Amino acid sequence: MSQIRIGVDIGGTSIKIGLVEDTGAILEKWEIPTNQAGTSEIIVNEICDSIGAKLEKYGWTFRDAAGIGVGAPGFVDGKTGFVYEAVNIAGWRNVPLGELFTKRTGLPVFVENDANAAALGENWVGAGNQAENMVAVTLGTGVGGGIIANGKILDGVNGTAGEIGHITIDPHGYPCNCGRRGCLETITSATGMQGRPWKILRRTRIAAWRSIIG
Repeated sequence: MSQIRIGVDIGGTSIKIGLVEDTGAILEKWEIPTNQAGTSEIIVNEICDSIGAKLEKYGWTFRDAAGIGVGAPGFVDGKTGFVYEAVNIAGWRNVPLGELFTKRTGLPVFVENDANAAALGENWVGAGNQAENMVAVTLGTGVGGGIIANGKILDGVNGTAGEIGHITIDPHGYPCNCGRRGCLETITSATGMQGRPWKILRRTRIAAWRSIIG
């Protein structure tokens, strides 16, 4: 069997991890919660502890892996593995993510914006079917997008060419973790959809109470 590849998708709510064969076939996948109270170093250590335990199940160590591919939310420099900011993970600014993983595992690490990584994966062995041009939209704690044009991923500035989640839909809308208001992900992300009905209900109750008291 050829060397295994390790895939990591870091999200604001959970971290999805997989052991992948060189054909793209997933040997095993699992997830752990994102430690929002932890520093980037703590989160990386928790990820690596989980991977190490899973590798041990197969009688492997990190030395049996070819490398690690990491999808990280936010503004990412894919060339250096540096995360400038991940707005849905507390305290994640200027994180040398690739360096942290390499230091812990000794493996080559490739870091990409998570939506870009999803687009590349989907185009490789998924619904994209190796199309020359495609768009992938990711929905989770936030909203992301990855664009492939002429067979190549469009990175843009800091890997954010397809980051549709922070397009302003309503300038007077709900506050977003990025610091602005009315971003698309405040309405259409999982967290936005969970929180919005309660906010609407609260406003309705307040309006009703004011009409009663007069």
